[in-house]
Amino acid sequence: MITNNQIQAALVARLKDGTRPEIALLHATLATDEEIRENQFQGTQFAYPAIRVVFSYLNPTENTPCRDDVFRSYFSIVSFSESTSSLEVDNIAGLVAEALDEEMLNEITFRTGNISLGSVNAAIRIGPRLWRAETFFRMSIYQNA
Repeated sequence: MITNNQIQAALVARLKDGTRPEIALLHATLATDEEIRENQFQGTQFAYPAIRVVFSYLNPTENTPCRDDVFRSYFSIVSFSESTSSLEVDNIAGLVAEALDEEMLNEITFRTGNISLGSVNAAIRIGPRLWRAETFFRMSIYQNA
């Protein structure tokens, strides 16, 4: 069985892989590459701008012969910025969309179809100088034999 943590770890690793031009551009906007983390990170020190991977859920496909091997998954990437304007965080959310849309993951225990962009939500203020934008994705996941 594929676990949520495996998928989330693969997404974090893909976003940290700065060898692709779209991701290298994303890295250039973040405080450090270490600020790409899973949403559940419980550290005490943060640097902005930053992004967090929010894994929503993993559903087996229904009524198919491959029910135990094919899953649908939804996740989002939340971007944070500490700025006087929402411009920076909106730009980061757009870079996240460019970096992951139509990408595929190929891990030891699973592989995905193309990651599909669902939406890029506009920034909202969550503190005096803290902004948050969220980019939503979906994908199909196939368990490797």
